[in-house]
Amino acid sequence: MPDAQQTSRNFGFLIVHDRLLDHLGALAERYFTEDPSTCLLKLRQFGEVLAQRTAARAGLYTTSEENQGELLGRLRDAGLLPREVGELFHGLRKAGNVAAHDVGGNHRDALYQLRMAAKLGAWFHRTFQDRTFKPGPFIPPPDPKAESEALAAELQRLRDALAAQQGAAEAARAEAAAAAQEKLTAQQRAAKEAEDRAIWESLAADAECGRQRCESMRFS
Repeated sequence: MPDAQQTSRNFGFLIVHDRLLDHLGALAERYFTEDPSTCLLKLRQFGEVLAQRTAARAGLYTTSEENQGELLGRLRDAGLLPREVGELFHGLRKAGNVAAHDVGGNHRDALYQLRMAAKLGAWFHRTFQDRTFKPGPFIPPPDPKAESEALAAELQRLRDALAAQQGAAEAARAEAAAAAQEKLTAQQRAAKEAEDRAIWESLAADAECGRQRCESMRFS
């Protein structure tokens, strides 16, 4: 039984729907480094569970024994799967089948399908939980021991994108803090000016009263 706490870096937000989705995502991330074929198998299972949860939300779920291709066809015919979403589901299914039957799949395939599965998870969460949900940049898994030049470049690109977004978020937070401080300073300055003005007005009023008393005494 998967833990109640989030265990996946890219799929953890799905725990509010089903702990199993987070668990399968975490397993796929974990196996990526040492065994990309197993990673693809876990992603196929992730796609199957996600399709079943989609059907359940729409009142179309029948049984876990239903063929994934047939279930995806029913969801498509019901208007629940946009074309690009259906293609992502089928991509996970086909890559997982190759991994299962031919012990196929390399790190490049596994990395691509990990990213596509994360996109599918975000689609599901936006559809059934939060329309404004933004998952943030994909967090790449650790480097495999043997990686091609192309895979190394793709992993580096993903890390650079993650760092850039984190840097932009930090800059935005710093800018917001500076703006808040500037606003507070302006408010404090305005309050001080109002306080000074009130004091001078009070002094002027006292002086006027004194002058009037003096005038009264002189003519009395």
